Amino acid sequence: MQNIRTAVDNASLGKKIQVSAPINQAAFAESYPPSKGFFTSEYQSLLDPIIGFLVKYKYPLLVKMYPYLSYIGNTQYVHLEYALFTSPSAEVHDGELGYQNIFYAILDAFNSA
Repeated sequence: MQNIRTAVDNASLGKKIQVSAPINQAAFAESYPPSKGFFTSEYQSLLDPIIGFLVKYKYPLLVKMYPYLSYIGNTQYVHLEYALFTSPSAEVHDGELGYQNIFYAILDAFNSA
């Protein structure tokens, strides 16, 4: 990532292009409830220097989220409406927060992790 940033800077594109790296849900050791989300220790050791780099340059961390994968693997526990943003009410409660769709629950689990 540093090499890419150097190349972007050398091309005088530093103000136009930000360098980042995507992470995905496979990194979670736990994601439920969202406030208790954390990454596996192996992934965390890889992620710490990446996050340090992103914070240093104020670049975004990209997250690859696939709510439908959570549904496919857990149809007994995850309702289709919850995965499709069509649930009429909160299906998951975490403290004072209620989640009407799995997308925001996953996003908050990433934030907690």
